Amino acid sequence: MTAHRHGFAAAAAAAPAQQPTAALWAAFAAYTAVSYAVLQQVNGEVESPYMDEIFHIPQAQQYCQGYFADWDPKLTTPPGLYLVSTAMHSALTVFQKLWGIDSPCTVAFLRTTNWLASLCVFWLAADIRRHVTNRQPTVGEILGLALYPVAFFFHHMYYTDTLSLALVLACYAMRLRGRPWMAAACGFAALWLRQTNVIWVAFVGLTALLHDANAEDSLAALFRWVFGRSSGQGGLRATLQIALPYALVGFAFIVFVLHNGGIVLGDKANHAAVLHFPQALYFLGFTAAISLPTFLWHAAPHCLWRTAVQRHGIPRTLLCLSLTAALMCIAVHRYTIEHAFLLSDNRHYAFYVWKDVFRRHWAARYVAVVGYVWAAWAATGVVRQGWVWQAGLLGCLAAVLVPSPLLEFRYFTVGWFFVRMHARRVPNAVQWAEVAWMAAINAMTVWVFLRRPFLWPSEPGVAQRFMW
Repeated sequence: MTAHRHGFAAAAAAAPAQQPTAALWAAFAAYTAVSYAVLQQVNGEVESPYMDEIFHIPQAQQYCQGYFADWDPKLTTPPGLYLVSTAMHSALTVFQKLWGIDSPCTVAFLRTTNWLASLCVFWLAADIRRHVTNRQPTVGEILGLALYPVAFFFHHMYYTDTLSLALVLACYAMRLRGRPWMAAACGFAALWLRQTNVIWVAFVGLTALLHDANAEDSLAALFRWVFGRSSGQGGLRATLQIALPYALVGFAFIVFVLHNGGIVLGDKANHAAVLHFPQALYFLGFTAAISLPTFLWHAAPHCLWRTAVQRHGIPRTLLCLSLTAALMCIAVHRYTIEHAFLLSDNRHYAFYVWKDVFRRHWAARYVAVVGYVWAAWAATGVVRQGWVWQAGLLGCLAAVLVPSPLLEFRYFTVGWFFVRMHARRVPNAVQWAEVAWMAAINAMTVWVFLRRPFLWPSEPGVAQRFMW
């Protein structure tokens, strides 16, 4: 059991004293330079709003001009991103001449909002990793988090993803530092970016309770602590004290839902809640594929099989695998959804995954269950926390993903970070293999996005670009 799980006080006392190393600062400088170069390339090649930016950027520009009553009904998320950009715009107005433009609230300026937030993500991930492991993280570990391909791409666009991720990570970092009210404040701010962040605030609160109850690996220990039957104090009053800051955020969210008449703000017809259980399976497969070096190191299939057989014997292992595969096949068979957006837009990875894999043959989606079973099995060995903690994370992932009818890799980002920030350590060679793997994916995606535009017959003269 790690020092983190034995007691937060010791970890909290040790972690702040571990200042970032010179190597980590050098990695941050290199990351910043590369990311800024990508931002400049994107701004140079894609000067006009692209994809969902056609909704976000005009709305932000309205806010920059002081028109806060105007709202695009196609927008589904709250105005947190636009408010942050407006605050930056107000602060930088006096420096208009430095930008060489009449108004700093341009497409390039607005994209800078997320780029700056991405630099915060780098250090927040490092801080969380330091508290989780009670040691200074390596350069390979943090670059492996910072270069996560889906998040890295959107750091250079004007979407809500990056700032949303930064605020959720800030919420968790504050919880690890023993500042629950600051954590709740960051969680409340995160709701202004994405409504589903309320689920991640709840997860942060759950981790606080599991930590204080020393119950990350025992549900019985959690119940004993909650009802005051544990030798480590606890009780309903202590439980409520831990939960209160996060519960207030949840209460604010309920008020919003009642006032709004639902979770989404606009375009409700295309964002109706459904039961899309395969979303959780797609997350598992995608997480294992993106983190392949780490997953193979901790959970190569033959090693998993040998360990399981040694612990449980062949009959029990086969029974467990069969039941898991059967449940996954039922989920695939009865709850697979092909959203209209997925099949009509060839500018995304998901379109080609669906067209060239799952639609290639009717059996393909069932064959993929083999990969899902391995990814689920492997994830339990990759994540260092106990099974109750892992079950809580799985439940929150399901709450975020299952109601969504659209397969969208952007929705996996926060869950991926929680998995990877809590992964068991791997050798430096494996860390750098994963960094190289992610860097290659990023380089290819950005290059195709910038250098290989194409045309749609329905929109002649308008450049379309491939992206996540």
